Amino acid sequence: MGFRGLPFFLLLAACGGGGSAPPPATLSGQLSILLAAPQLAPPSDREPNDSAAAARFLAGEPEGALDAVRDPIDAFRLVAERSGVITAELESEGVQGDAVLLDLRTGEAAAAIEVRAGDAFDVILRARAGAGRYRVRLRDGFDRTPLALPEGYCDCGDGFEPCEIVAAPAVGFDAQALGLTCVAEGPGACLLVDPRARDERSFAGLCDVLARCAQLEARGVVRYAEPNALRQLAALPDDPLLDQQWGLAQIHAVAAWDLATGSSAVVAIVDSGIRNHPDLLPNLVPGYDFEEDDADPTDPTQSLSHGTQVAGVIAAAGNNGTGISGVLWSAKVMPVRAFDTAGFGTSFDIANAILYAAGLPNDSGLLPAEPASVVNLSFASTVSTTIEQDACADARAAGVFLCAATGNQGSPATRYPAGYAAVVGVGATTSNGNRASYSNFGSTAVDLVAPGGVASDGVLTTGIVASGGYDYPRVNGTSFASPHVAAVAALCMGLAPLSPDEVEQILYSTAQDIGDPGVDDETGHGIVDAYRAALAAMEQPQPVYVPYEEVEVRLLRAPGGTVLRSVVTSDVQGFSWSLADVPSGSYLLEAGTDRNRDGALSGPGELYGRWGDGAILVVDGPLTGLDFALAEE
Repeated sequence: MGFRGLPFFLLLAACGGGGSAPPPATLSGQLSILLAAPQLAPPSDREPNDSAAAARFLAGEPEGALDAVRDPIDAFRLVAERSGVITAELESEGVQGDAVLLDLRTGEAAAAIEVRAGDAFDVILRARAGAGRYRVRLRDGFDRTPLALPEGYCDCGDGFEPCEIVAAPAVGFDAQALGLTCVAEGPGACLLVDPRARDERSFAGLCDVLARCAQLEARGVVRYAEPNALRQLAALPDDPLLDQQWGLAQIHAVAAWDLATGSSAVVAIVDSGIRNHPDLLPNLVPGYDFEEDDADPTDPTQSLSHGTQVAGVIAAAGNNGTGISGVLWSAKVMPVRAFDTAGFGTSFDIANAILYAAGLPNDSGLLPAEPASVVNLSFASTVSTTIEQDACADARAAGVFLCAATGNQGSPATRYPAGYAAVVGVGATTSNGNRASYSNFGSTAVDLVAPGGVASDGVLTTGIVASGGYDYPRVNGTSFASPHVAAVAALCMGLAPLSPDEVEQILYSTAQDIGDPGVDDETGHGIVDAYRAALAAMEQPQPVYVPYEEVEVRLLRAPGGTVLRSVVTSDVQGFSWSLADVPSGSYLLEAGTDRNRDGALSGPGELYGRWGDGAILVVDGPLTGLDFALAEE
């Protein structure tokens, strides 16, 4: 949730001395938030542990809460401390159900299983009736009665790359000594190959990899270890039909164009790449290809063109007498390819693509010339991965708004990355303004809805034909709902220097409420509204301080304005700052947040305060005690 911050000004006090031959000075002080907006609560755990791929790793005996209607399954992964037969017993006064043990090596499910010390196994709690807290007792036992696993428990979602593990190594980690090979490295994570795992995309192969991951975590040699999850693009493309763009009318984009027709905010599309469609070329900026590891993110296929279709929703050039118009007539669209020609991508590549788009360290070793302010993720999977979740959280912390498709199964089950706390999940509507039957729903799945269409009445966008030419096909799916939200977010961020939390709150508070009154499980906050969101963005009070956002104290040469020294912090209630070895001279001292990342604190709402309200600070000797105090105006 976002919030509206309070305007601040800068109070400064100083003391110092002089001399004929002054040594370099140290400027130091205390930055204090005297009256700031409320701190955001830590994000809640939105991830259900209801499948083999989502089982929570722990030591000891599991406990938690079950509800036969709302949350009937909990799954935990443990490592046996000794060899023998283990029996699990579910203890609860409010829940009627059973405990199933799953041997990850054999795939055997029973009331009791035989394990060796160090073997990994899952404890699966299933509520058949009732709701309440529970505790599981693990005992020595001999009841080997076979039990059925919950339906879908062994479903691997979109599958995994066989034998591949993504892990965040701890100090002293030696992959080779553990029989693993590190084949690629990203920031804080390594892509490992386990040659002993079965080379197959089946539950048996997955069991081998899950067991190895659990053992790595149990030994403390990694912060996390998880299979390298495959993702598949969530599109439901249809045959091309030329018709009016009902989606623009549904989100009130035409009215929004009276306020702005484009945005200076960069929108990254993590997808299959983008082909050179003439209606997109004016709005494309350089990106990167994590599938081929090169700087050409062009979609190599002439049939899929998923990224090209997503891009057309956001930024098909408007008012040019050709084809269609995107939500934004003019924009900066960054293609970041992370999917192959069959529409599959791995969690490792996707995470690094997100980091690259955000301007953060990534596997490519490169950074974009201008980081994205918005990232669109038009794919969905049943599998949650830590590397993706961390990448999304890091991008959000860096000031990036992320949105993702909820998926096209018509199911209440949460899909990822839409289900991560840092990402806004977007479902699809039909031309009559109802939730599309295929659009996934649920309290942890959908935050907003937007035009996605159906086969008989899809969303008109840019596309590529098999011969290599271009066209304007009608497509449908949550893949094409998400870019509507991405475009409106970019529109807002182009109108005001907004944080992702503020953008999220604007989109929620201005959405068109449909379905049950208020926020509901079918459509979240409602249909995104470009016009009302743009108005709300323009009405934001400036400047604002946003918790978890970077605040910088910087010393600039006067009158040229070159930054000589600076110190940056985030989540500040107060912090001590020090700028060392400052030579004698005249300077400006200021504090603020460079939201548009142009190197200056000159944009709306960026500068909290400056020494002496723009006066020159003369340094001629040791100087201490400069205190920035951000207070209510």
